[in-house]
Amino acid sequence: MKKIRLLHIYPDSNALNFNHSGGSKGIRIFNDFIESNNINYKNCIIKKKSDLLLLKKLFSIDLKKYTHVLLHYPMFPFSVIYIRLKNPKLKIIIRSHNAEFPHWLHHAYLEFKGYRFKRSIKCFLTSIRNGVGEIVIGVLASNILAITEWEQSKYWRRRVFQADKILYAPYFINSYKRDVLKTERNKLCLCLMAPNHSAFLEDAAKNFCFLVNKLGDYEDWIFAITGDKYNLPNNTINVKQLGFVDNITELLKETSAIAVLTEYGYGFKTKVLEAAAEGCWSIIPKDVLDHIPSNVRPFCIPLNTKSSESFIEALNKTKSPLPSFEKQNTELRSLFTKSMKDCLNTKDLLI
Repeated sequence: MKKIRLLHIYPDSNALNFNHSGGSKGIRIFNDFIESNNINYKNCIIKKKSDLLLLKKLFSIDLKKYTHVLLHYPMFPFSVIYIRLKNPKLKIIIRSHNAEFPHWLHHAYLEFKGYRFKRSIKCFLTSIRNGVGEIVIGVLASNILAITEWEQSKYWRRRVFQADKILYAPYFINSYKRDVLKTERNKLCLCLMAPNHSAFLEDAAKNFCFLVNKLGDYEDWIFAITGDKYNLPNNTINVKQLGFVDNITELLKETSAIAVLTEYGYGFKTKVLEAAAEGCWSIIPKDVLDHIPSNVRPFCIPLNTKSSESFIEALNKTKSPLPSFEKQNTELRSLFTKSMKDCLNTKDLLI
């Protein structure tokens, strides 16, 4: 195997429960992959997503010692320019976790819609920063690892001159308990919130409550929402508040479906795959189905977020057995490994 010397760069965060966020889980599979393959590497961790902070840290690193740089998030243009100038032979691999420019525009719009104007302006400026970063990255990166097929084929191909530098490296669940899953489940439809503020999750919760209110009592279904900081919209009477749940995994094992009902945001939607690992369907807006990876779509039931009839149809479909999670997750792992082999120029990787 070719001797690889890898500098792995990623941001940390002091945000509450950051380790449970999609971004943190996405970074973790790279750490596991690198260690499992005994790759010679060094982590370079920055306290937050700051180009200037990373640039300052790079000044103290001898970049000529490395053959590859793996950098998470395409929002560090000055740092990438510095790396390219300092060591032109270095292979720069960028992990894209979202279509950053429109993702943060969606953030800005939802914050504005919620009358949080300062936060909206901050998100808008972040979208501009990230959009500029993506353009620079598209020119200077050796490879870009897109997290979904849509972002590989529709988004990044408009931002690079060489389409073959964009590789599809999806998220997958690296380890999980292969328990015998229950076939008979509670008629529970769950809306998952987070301990931290998220305009996307708030939008999903509002759509969830809207549909439950329109539906009223339906058979013996229970509709519930997690999160101890969320205030339900006015006149919501049929949604049970569960508060902060310590063990979401055990709750999912009893649940028929989770509702992920926002049409905003990009990325992989790690919640859907994690729910499928516990035998749980995901109900999603039909307009976002094309953004979901093809190996994850079998676990999704699309609906019209304005129609209670569509909601009833979705709930009834959860009675069907869920497709094999292990099959789809294994295929996702294989796609990830193939892209890593390609960008590291080696065929001798273990997983």
